[in-house]
Amino acid sequence: MTVLMLLSAAALAYTVYWMRRENRRHRRDEVLIAVGFFFFFASMFVESIFEVLGTPPLMLFALPALLELPLRILALVLVILFVYAYNQMREFTREAENVKHPELVRIGLYGYLRHPVYLGAIFWVILAFAFGPTIIKAITLPVSIACFLTGARLEDKLNLEKFGKSYQTYMDEVTGFNVISALRAWAKKP
Repeated sequence: MTVLMLLSAAALAYTVYWMRRENRRHRRDEVLIAVGFFFFFASMFVESIFEVLGTPPLMLFALPALLELPLRILALVLVILFVYAYNQMREFTREAENVKHPELVRIGLYGYLRHPVYLGAIFWVILAFAFGPTIIKAITLPVSIACFLTGARLEDKLNLEKFGKSYQTYMDEVTGFNVISALRAWAKKP
């Protein structure tokens, strides 16, 4: 067994646990994130099985060597931002569950992007595809991205129901996925 096989199997097991936990909590938006990652890790697991069997999966193209280092640095930065945004979201959720009338939180990354976790997840799977563009990942990539985008739309809908007009104002002022707009907003704030 390869390290990739063990890691992807562990990640698959965790995403199944994550889906079940969030499903019990009726957090359909969180379930969709987990489903998106499930497909991502499933593609890695299947690829590792092919490698163990001695038939590596068919590559669609080779990443130019000139792009590899900048993309690896970008991937590292995005993973750090993704983990930061996810931890920030979990902290906000925990605080909101302990309060009778939770308020909409607009600090940190959420002051510039409504969906930094979903955006980070999308970038993550796209970069993973770029580093290993196989047919298997080409099939699972659109499914994962569709799960993330649907989860973001569902989160907007749930937050509109929960927070009403204040969330609608937040949606009007803060972009969901446009990184350029978020960077401009960040540059303008004191």
